[in-house]
Amino acid sequence: NSDDLVAAQINAPLVATDRVITGDASRAEVQFDAVNMVRLAPMTEVRMGELQYHRYLVQVAQGTVTFRVLRQNDAQVEISTPNASVQPLRPGTYRVSVFGDGTSEITVRDGEADVFSPTGSEPLRAGTTMMSRGLANDPEFRTTAAINLDDWDRWTADRDRAFDHMNDS
Repeated sequence: NSDDLVAAQINAPLVATDRVITGDASRAEVQFDAVNMVRLAPMTEVRMGELQYHRYLVQVAQGTVTFRVLRQNDAQVEISTPNASVQPLRPGTYRVSVFGDGTSEITVRDGEADVFSPTGSEPLRAGTTMMSRGLANDPEFRTTAAINLDDWDRWTADRDRAFDHMNDS
């Protein structure tokens, strides 16, 4: 049955429609290519919506992910939530959370993104957080200063340093 859960294997390939789900004390990292990756915090579920050459769609059902774009590249990336979609525009760190009530929280730590909904698009710059709530066809948006750094942000920053170190060797 294709809906059966199976334990992840290191370096296992993913295909479109695959789901990645992390448990209470687990994290995951999916590298799409040499410069685009997504990291999943504990208790997160994502679905790979599209995985083609330089076209990546990650659908966040619940939990928190951080999408990293390490260098400028020509990939088309979209991180979608139940009521908004995020498109990173340049190298940076993009944190996306979906809460139990369906509210989405999109934070640009560095870089710049466009946030899309059926009602239009809005740029989101580094150091800002956008909350999106309501129905998918008519969500409400509110932009504030970026949420504070937490243990998840520190862990992803540590992974970035380790990744940079591996690429420097």
